[in-house]
Amino acid sequence: MFLVFESLVPVFGLIALGLYLRKSGFVPEEQWKGFETLSFWFFYPGLIFHILVNADLNNTPLSEMTGTLLLVVLIACAIMALAYPVFKHLGVEIPAYTSVYQCVVRWNGFIVLAIVSKLYENDAMALVAIAMAVMIPVLNVIVVAMLSICVGKQTSALGILRQIAKNPLIWASVLGLLVNRFSIGIWDPILTFIEILSRGGLAASLMLIGSDLRLR
Repeated sequence: MFLVFESLVPVFGLIALGLYLRKSGFVPEEQWKGFETLSFWFFYPGLIFHILVNADLNNTPLSEMTGTLLLVVLIACAIMALAYPVFKHLGVEIPAYTSVYQCVVRWNGFIVLAIVSKLYENDAMALVAIAMAVMIPVLNVIVVAMLSICVGKQTSALGILRQIAKNPLIWASVLGLLVNRFSIGIWDPILTFIEILSRGGLAASLMLIGSDLRLR
């Protein structure tokens, strides 16, 4: 139990640091957007790719795992969709409902990665990265479609697919799995470059969560 507590302390410490830096003005609020863009396009993909390339996936039940994850996602989304009349009866307006919907069905994989990195080895982190690779595209399709329906902003299926295709996290997941599965050799300086880049991924993600918090 104490080990779990120890794994949570640095996670919430970095979140609190991000909140303090934004509220104190030490890092101006307008600069967080650039940091978020940098993290989304470079730090996060580098972290996911690095984890998957170095993971031992030979004994991982990928088909069973991915099937279970997809089923859980679809059930959660269906329950929230069916619960809409209840929210409407309680006077919750559509914008607020869509926020609740996303809070329930979406999850922050980087918080999980930070905890798992303390409790378990790299292979366990690879399972989280695989879960992200499976769930991110499915949830993007569902959430974008739901927002389009609720808000009335029409988004074509091609438009949704185009947004998914531009997601660097998905590309990093797919490429990492391919390199691992087919034992594709990568020049060592490139692997070192990606490893160094990946080191900023978890810290950046947790600090950005803190900077986005609005306690009021």
